[in-house]
Amino acid sequence: DAHTANREQTMALNPDPSAAAARDQAAKGQAKRAALAGHDGDAYSRAYVEAMVADHEQALATLDATLIPAAQSADVREHLEVTRQHVADHRERARTLAGMQ
Repeated sequence: DAHTANREQTMALNPDPSAAAARDQAAKGQAKRAALAGHDGDAYSRAYVEAMVADHEQALATLDATLIPAAQSADVREHLEVTRQHVADHRERARTLAGMQ
């Protein structure tokens, strides 16, 4: 639910879906889904949780190093900062599931 709500809030800010970064992110997501499709049962669960830890860590790095510093409007910056907190929370949940806590 949090991801859906965030996506809706992001789309309300009118991002450019044809931007190179957006296309790259979509391609990474498709590749990750394809890689996960090669697993089933417990192997799928482990691979999924590991992917979620890595993906949320990458999202935090991108938010901190690129997106938040580049935000030019207060609305966008606020959205990105709220998003960052949600991503950090999700990463911690994924780390707990992975036994990394």
